[in-house]
Amino acid sequence: MITSLLLGLALAPLPPRVNLMINIADRVMVERTDRWFMDGQWDHSIQSLDFRRAMFPDDYDVVTDYGFLLENSGEGERALKAYREFAVAAPSDKDRLLPEASYWFKMKNYARLIEMLPATLSAKPHPNHYRMLYISYEKTGKLKEAVAICERLLADYPDDLAAKAKLDGLRKKIAEKS
Repeated sequence: MITSLLLGLALAPLPPRVNLMINIADRVMVERTDRWFMDGQWDHSIQSLDFRRAMFPDDYDVVTDYGFLLENSGEGERALKAYREFAVAAPSDKDRLLPEASYWFKMKNYARLIEMLPATLSAKPHPNHYRMLYISYEKTGKLKEAVAICERLLADYPDDLAAKAKLDGLRKKIAEKS
């Protein structure tokens, strides 16, 4: 009931005073959530973040904080569901798949990453998209594909020293196999 009311409010333009009240309430929730987290009361933090996620379904920080707590509480499936809901709620966010991709990367599901990440590169997303993808290709023995993604990362982010070092390492691996 409250969630649907909040979502309804989020769709309608609000008077400045109401926006101010929502911002103040949100700040209080953030402070309380942080306090609960620091005190080890993760269940309260999760409830608070779930409420904030209903208020701000397209907020990257809210969903990643929520997912982090869920994953570290042994509730990875709930985290994955939240990441997928975020991707739908934030269609214009070029990093909308990053939370789910990070989940699969931690699970070492490289095949899933190879399936989901290539399409994201056209939007010049966060460099971690490229990193997870070239590592996935490397871990699955597809070194030429890993080199291509590393080169693409450097084309989009030329000052990425880690990518330059990785590219050199990948090329050495390929040369050793030849």
